Amino acid sequence: MTRSYSKRPVSGAILSVMLLVAVVALGSIAVIGLAAGAGSANVVLDPPETSDGEVGDTFEVDILATDADGDVGAYAIDLAVDDTSNAEIIAVDVAGDPLFESAAPISEDGSEARLDTVYGDEVLESDDDGNVVIGTVTVEKVSDGDFDVEYSIDTLSDADGQSYQISEVAQQGDVTITDPTTDFEVTAASVSETTVQPGETVDFQATVE
Repeated sequence: MTRSYSKRPVSGAILSVMLLVAVVALGSIAVIGLAAGAGSANVVLDPPETSDGEVGDTFEVDILATDADGDVGAYAIDLAVDDTSNAEIIAVDVAGDPLFESAAPISEDGSEARLDTVYGDEVLESDDDGNVVIGTVTVEKVSDGDFDVEYSIDTLSDADGQSYQISEVAQQGDVTITDPTTDFEVTAASVSETTVQPGETVDFQATVE
């Protein structure tokens, strides 16, 4: 079947309406393009202070969004331990009931984890101060020695999909886990008296390395 098209003159009234519609459409696009963002927010690891642990101990560290007054609708965060000979990431848990989350967030060697999380209608609601836990990372200490849990933020969005601005300072952070046991060696020792009576005191000096 062959279709034929003919050119017909457009009246001034119809042309005016078409131009008006085009102007309104362009205006809508401009309004959308100028829509305000979600404001600023930060992400921190909690607890941020130094912790002590022994081999086999596990540590749960919360990932906390702060000043997120518009709630949290999505985020993408990378986590890492700086020394896998001392520690490994063994689990990550996202908060709430996400619509989408990473299928295999932890690397095979436990050195890194990636959290890509999108919430649908069930967004994470922040408290009155704008704070909300968005996830938890569990780290196991596998040998003696110190290690850091580090993170970086790709994106953090509010309930409407608008991205929060994250300050440069908050984009990097870490938790340091230290070993409470310290190996030392006594390399020299001496006492002031080698023969003493019960109740007497002597001076003892030692060099420890």
